[in-house]
Formats: sequence, structure tokens, C-alpha cells
Amino acid sequence: HVRSRRQRQMCIRDRDAESETIAEFIQSHQLPADTLIADASFWSDAQRQFIAEQIKADAPWALIVDQLNEALHADAVAASQS
Repeated sequence: HVRSRRQRQMCIRDRDAESETIAEFIQSHQLPADTLIADASFWSDAQRQFIAEQIKADAPWALIVDQLNEALHADAVAASQS
């Protein structure tokens, strides 16, 4: 019983660290309004291809890619609204 509690605590810490890492990535990789997510310079060729394929095929990951796109353009959207 104690072991499972420790495992849960470790999972929670890992999830929190992962969420923080994702938030840091999004904040430090904001895109200009005219840059498509698949055209961002920080992706590898494989990542770029995956993103483009997911969007084009409306594949299962397309929703996640769309959410990431919105997050990566948040500063550009905010600037255009002020």
C-alpha cells in the first residue's frame, strides 16, 4: 500500500514537471502570425512532416496539433487584438 502511494506521488511529480516543460517550450517558441506551425524553424524534418501529415489527413493527432498551433501563436493573436 505504501509503495503504491509513493508511485502515485512520483507520477504526479513527473506529470507536473512535464506540464512545466511543455509550458516553457510554448512560451519560448512563440510564432509570428504569418508562420504556419509546420513551417516553424525549430522542428526537425521528421516533426515537420508529422505535423503537416496530421493536419492534412485530419488524423487523430490533428486536434493536438491544432491546440499546439493556437498556443504557439498566442502572443501574435494577443498583439493583433490590442
